[in-house]
Amino acid sequence: MASVWVCCASGVLAETDPKPCPPNKPLTWHIAALTTMGEPLLSEEAADGVETFRFLWLRSFHEPVVVRAELGSPGAPRVTTKVFNAEGKYLPSNIRSISTRNLSRREVRRLRRVVDRVGFWQLPTDRWVHCVDGVERLVVCSDGASWVIEGVGNRRYHVISWPCPEKSEAVWALGKAFLRLTRMRLEPIY
Repeated sequence: MASVWVCCASGVLAETDPKPCPPNKPLTWHIAALTTMGEPLLSEEAADGVETFRFLWLRSFHEPVVVRAELGSPGAPRVTTKVFNAEGKYLPSNIRSISTRNLSRREVRRLRRVVDRVGFWQLPTDRWVHCVDGVERLVVCSDGASWVIEGVGNRRYHVISWPCPEKSEAVWALGKAFLRLTRMRLEPIY
């Protein structure tokens, strides 16, 4: 799964038409997938102060999955998992399964520990787009998966988006922690 550097200014994959790098904000391409999945925009919920994390897993050849862990929700902390059929690469279509369950205190502690250990709040917003001399550069991942992890809490929002993460990278450990919360066999993991 090789990556290549190309300019991503207007959706054209070429070395022309650069644009300034955006600030840390929701990535517009994944908002469309989350909207299709019936998911709320976490970036708009940061002011509520409710601690929530979400893992959006868009695989090239397997079902799109979203896992949302609401740790500070009214009542018991809970996890919601949605698995979709895919119309094509990364495109969710109709829902295949949805499950919601309460999280134990131990599960909440484990997830928070992984979030802290990998330094989630300090991780670069994305590996899809790198800023080089003030110009966006897109990393293209062929036939892999996009791992998008969002978090809100303490009136802050952070999102990371990494294509084809390596098992040794922080985002892999965090994504695996979300998959464990689902108690489902969602394979293959890539």
